[in-house]
Amino acid sequence: MLEKTMGNFTSNRFVTLEKSQLIINALLAAKDDVKEILSVDVEPQVNSFEPLNGEALVSGRVNVKVLTKDGEGALNSLNYNADFSDRYKNELIEPNSSIAFQADVVDTNATLEDGAIKIEIIADLSGTLTETAQNSCLSRAEGIFVKEDVITVGRVAASLNDSMTVSGEAEVKHGIEKVLLAQSDVCLMHAEARDNVLTLEGDCALNLTYIATGGGLKSQLLKIPFREEMNAEGFSGEGELNVYCRVKNTRIHLDVLEDAENNVFTAEINIAVRALNVVEEDAEVICDAYSSTNELELSFCRVASTVSYGMTTASFNAAGEISAPADADITGFCGLKATVTNAKPLDGRLALEGVLTGTLLASGGGDGAYPFAVPFVHTVENEDISENLTVAADAAVTEFEFRQGRNVTMNFGICVSVNLYRTNEESCVADASEREELAETMGAIEVCIAKAGETLWQIAKSLRMSKEDILAANPELVTPLEKDEKLVVYHCIAKD
Repeated sequence: MLEKTMGNFTSNRFVTLEKSQLIINALLAAKDDVKEILSVDVEPQVNSFEPLNGEALVSGRVNVKVLTKDGEGALNSLNYNADFSDRYKNELIEPNSSIAFQADVVDTNATLEDGAIKIEIIADLSGTLTETAQNSCLSRAEGIFVKEDVITVGRVAASLNDSMTVSGEAEVKHGIEKVLLAQSDVCLMHAEARDNVLTLEGDCALNLTYIATGGGLKSQLLKIPFREEMNAEGFSGEGELNVYCRVKNTRIHLDVLEDAENNVFTAEINIAVRALNVVEEDAEVICDAYSSTNELELSFCRVASTVSYGMTTASFNAAGEISAPADADITGFCGLKATVTNAKPLDGRLALEGVLTGTLLASGGGDGAYPFAVPFVHTVENEDISENLTVAADAAVTEFEFRQGRNVTMNFGICVSVNLYRTNEESCVADASEREELAETMGAIEVCIAKAGETLWQIAKSLRMSKEDILAANPELVTPLEKDEKLVVYHCIAKD
């Protein structure tokens, strides 16, 4: 008689949702007589969402920084916040869905209209859905032959959605008369969890564009190192960590002192942090079964889960060049941003492709702004990386220098933070039921042909015998079979 024991376990799977285009319009009142818009920098941030059936109501805020020039040639800047909302539609979304949304700027268009600055922002709204499954599978069975297996499933033991503020003092080469733009990015180099505390280490890269004391446009890229501890309930140190950081806003505090150089300032950089603590758990399941006495009806279930391979980081240097008018005196830059456009996992390495974008600022006869896009490539060596992994890569510009000649040559440093995953899919027996009895075997000896490639389990299942009985009758049998092979098996014939 069939006796069954069911096993229950929880698994999580990360599903990347399709991108949706988001259009954000902003209207900025110009404080000065704006003659020209030199650069526009946009930082969108999703703040909240409400999941419904087949859609989610997403809301957030976009920070817009605009560098302008007035009729007298003076440079000024505007800082503006605009709220946005959107209906993100996807059939996988349910009222209790857990989703991490992200908005990435695709294009920005700024125009002057009646003394105001009209900005149209096109962004890609994307999301990662964390599916939770309560799995029930057959784990033990008596009275039938079973093929047992142990599968590894991923489970999110704890998650965190919070923010941290990195504060630090920095020094530029020249005295600061007026700060025009302060733009930041974050380079996460290390993450560690222990006893409900998440520790993050890395650098904030601050691109400061300013008017120097006595006049003159200047820019400098500075590193502000950080080591921050965050309260993280449920983060124990077991399993793997996946952490995502994104700058929300940057504030500069400058104390202007009489008869001082005024080249030292304090920066406060607010960073949104999302972290997952993913653990691996083993589940004992039955993946196949048969009976020697009865027809057996099996139902199967598919267990899909995401296993984390943690994080890896890389820092490297790259270079590029652009053309600019010969009479342009380039003295500054702004809007530096590194974007990974392709991350291809290979065996033992990760091939990265990306682009550095920004704007060079010039004075003199070629007074103006020169946007640029410079590609970069790099290979990250890591023996834990394999082709079947899913990769999420973020990049930040950590160093930037330029040299003006026939062309403008740029040398820059890139920091890349990579989160690694793999989705496992396993099939197991959800339930088994005995049906009608099998007809008795007529003969005591049976000769059969086993096909090349068959395993011992497959042979035993086809004959409805135990593996031990087959090996006893065919002691030289080696499986999987390299070629078709004749087997002899013996049946026990019941006597009346």
